[in-house]
Amino acid sequence: MLQIMESLRLTAIVMCILIFTPFSKGQDLKSIQAPPWWSTLELKPLFENTQPGIDTPGWSILGGDSTVSYTWAKDPNPRQGTSGMLLKGTGRAPKNAFLTSEKIYGDFLLEVEVRIDKDGGNSGIQIRSHPYKNGETLRGYQIEIDPSDRKWSGGLYDEQRRGWLDSLEDNVTAQEAFAPGEWNTYRILCVGPRIQTWINDVPAANHLDMMDLSGHIGFQVHGG
Repeated sequence: MLQIMESLRLTAIVMCILIFTPFSKGQDLKSIQAPPWWSTLELKPLFENTQPGIDTPGWSILGGDSTVSYTWAKDPNPRQGTSGMLLKGTGRAPKNAFLTSEKIYGDFLLEVEVRIDKDGGNSGIQIRSHPYKNGETLRGYQIEIDPSDRKWSGGLYDEQRRGWLDSLEDNVTAQEAFAPGEWNTYRILCVGPRIQTWINDVPAANHLDMMDLSGHIGFQVHGG
């Protein structure tokens, strides 16, 4: 399974592993959990060879009228001290636009840092999605970015098709994990029919679906 997995990230990540010793007193073995198998995957940049003011190779915009800018920053995420590329987009109503990968992804681990102001509109990350309506939009799974009082960030939505698949309506813990106006770590894991998300290491969506097992990755620039 590890050989076919692709691991992606917009920014570098530093991981710390806590090592438990068998000599610790009063230790409950049942409480010790091994790190998840995907934590050992090597994360690679999602965007490569990108320079300010130059279009990103392997990516294009589908949909409405939008402006997307790219800049490299030493510390785009002060909370984690990571470095990488800042992606910023603005759109005009009524159509959404999507910065879309040319490459098709099947099973993968994707980690991105997200920052959006409260009441600044919503957005989303398309996964396993496909061009629709003659390339005017994307159809498929979307991981929600929702800074509103609804708090469904990390939920799973089926764009241009079935609507909400895992809304987080009953997941209060996940609802409270996203902090509007701050940097938030999104982790998206797709293996076979299972789609899982985490927001700042808090489990959010966990859904089985056979509709699409591969497709494009896209970053939504919401109309308006």
